[in-house]
This record gives sequence, structure tokens and C-alpha cells, in this order.
Amino acid sequence: MIAVTTMALVPAVTGVFLRSAAIVAHRRVVMLRRWCCAVFLVCGVMGVLVVLAHRKPLLGCARVEPGADG
Repeated sequence: MIAVTTMALVPAVTGVFLRSAAIVAHRRVVMLRRWCCAVFLVCGVMGVLVVLAHRKPLLGCARVEPGADG
């Protein structure tokens, strides 16, 4: 459930940052600065999500084995 929500948020967050970087910038230098900032933030968010996705106990949820009846 969390992974599905996370996977849906990544493109949305990326799109918001990239659109704001392109729309707000009026000059080329400002555009480059905002673009770099947006890329840095998106990479940071994606890095955090990757680390969270690869943790063994994801938020304390137990993994269910296929065929286990409890």
C-alpha cells in the first residue's frame, strides 16, 4: 500500500518541481539555478524513497509469506 502511494508520488513531485523551475524563471541564469535546485530536490526525494523501500522492516510491517495461513 505504501509502495503504491510512493510510486504515485514520485512522478507528481518531479513534475511539480520541473514545472515550477521552468515557469518561474524569467532569465536564463535564474532558470539554470532553479533547474539545478529542482533536480537536487527531486534526486534527494527519490534517494530517500529508495532507501525506505529497501529497508527490511518497512515501517514495522511484517511480511506475509505466500501460502501462510497464520
